[in-house]
Amino acid sequence: MINIRHARIDERFKTFKWYCDIFEKNDNLDESIIQKYTYEEYLEDFRDVYFDPLRQSYGSVMIIQNDDEEIGCMCYACFHLHSNSAELDIWLKDEATCGMGFGTGALKQLIKYLIKKKGIRFFLIRPSEQNIRAISSYKKAGFLVADDKKEAISKYLKPQYIEEYGDGDYGFNDTAVMVLENI
Repeated sequence: MINIRHARIDERFKTFKWYCDIFEKNDNLDESIIQKYTYEEYLEDFRDVYFDPLRQSYGSVMIIQNDDEEIGCMCYACFHLHSNSAELDIWLKDEATCGMGFGTGALKQLIKYLIKKKGIRFFLIRPSEQNIRAISSYKKAGFLVADDKKEAISKYLKPQYIEEYGDGDYGFNDTAVMVLENI
């Protein structure tokens, strides 16, 4: 049974290791987009606020569990988006946990949680265009690939964040833009 919970700050290094391990071993990605990601960069991307129970309206890292086993994590961020919107990210801890529906199930739970507890109605997720397995999983969770990336980014991101975050993690051309709206 898939469950999700907010991560504690003392779990940050563990979530970093999962991120690095799964990215380095993902056969669906071209080596050129897999860059060495340092812990210092992770700390910059996932600041203390993502682990602060009092600041969850900004965003939060969540641990995914299958029964009692931790199998990965997700993140939602809202600070850079228009109201009632969240950008999601997810990574499982190893290849053994991939392809079993855990990611799709966890995303569905996170979406339900954000609707109920945070009033979120619009969701954005931006995987690598090359990560076919992730894109398939996100489609199973209800996401659609945006027909016009630029339009979708402008619709969701606050204008002051478009330059910094508009291209996604893989560059504009290599980032898929997927949306889930009006739930």
